Amino acid sequence: MNAEIEKMQKEVDAMAIQIEKICKSDAELEKLYLGTVIYMSPLVENPVFLFLGINPGAGSYKHGGIKLHRIEPIIKSEYETEEYDLQNEWMTVFGPKERINNLELLFNGVKTNCCFFATEDVNKLSKLKSLLLYKYKIDLEIKEKEWLRTLLNYVNPKFVICEGFGAFNKLKKIYSQEKFLITEDWPIHKIAYTNDNIPILAFKRIYSRFADIEDVVDTIKDALDGKV
Repeated sequence: MNAEIEKMQKEVDAMAIQIEKICKSDAELEKLYLGTVIYMSPLVENPVFLFLGINPGAGSYKHGGIKLHRIEPIIKSEYETEEYDLQNEWMTVFGPKERINNLELLFNGVKTNCCFFATEDVNKLSKLKSLLLYKYKIDLEIKEKEWLRTLLNYVNPKFVICEGFGAFNKLKKIYSQEKFLITEDWPIHKIAYTNDNIPILAFKRIYSRFADIEDVVDTIKDALDGKV
């Protein structure tokens, strides 16, 4: 793990501690903020895939009443050890019944989010950010862009998979227009390239399900076959 990643983790840790301290005297923030998680997988360099969501969900809080404060990578990907709707979708995409038929690609990928702070949904995330910005002068938007660039530069995946258009649009904002070239902009998937020539694949979701799972399979298979 390099110095930039360690610096990023320390900054996230400090931010989480600051938010958790504020929660003790702010009931609205306490209700919105459901924990901090950077990694949902091991942290490895040069994987085939980096899976990118918007932010951690409310699963740990709903099922165990726990607001996680997890800064370090974990030993195994949650896509291998946990079971929930999006995980089931990916198990289908990479499983033996579909064309890719390689679960190791899923399990060996890096899984993270654009924002590391957990909320019940994206609307609650927006409220959390607004409350922190306007009441406490804490700008998560600026910091999460810095942190995500640091993470992407370190991981250097062959492909980034955005788990929904929200993550794609967020990723687009951290690059200037000339460094984020969109080559396909369809209703169910998008494809772009960064200035480092990393393909970005994004798939439309309806809640935790993909809008067209066969299109997800076909698009990823084409990418693996060098057709993207």
